[in-house]
Amino acid sequence: METEQPEDTFPNAETNGKFGKHPAEDMEEEQAFKSSRNTDEMVELCILLQSKNAGEVIGKGGKNIKALRTDYNEYYQCVNITQI
Repeated sequence: METEQPEDTFPNAETNGKFGKHPAEDMEEEQAFKSSRNTDEMVELCILLQSKNAGEVIGKGGKNIKALRTDYNEYYQCVNITQI
């Protein structure tokens, strides 16, 4: 039988796995990883996908990547990794 989780409550070690509020230190830690949209920080994101799906992401003739570069004035790089 599954326990229904109340909204805005989470299981944690302090409540022995029962549902309770996030401890304050968890919320502070979570906020440290969030960033403002009004920042000049550089963000690096690496997405790994199968080559058979890469075409849909890149777009015909690279149109999706070009659109991202144009619309957001950012740099995007596509790298082919054949073996990990």
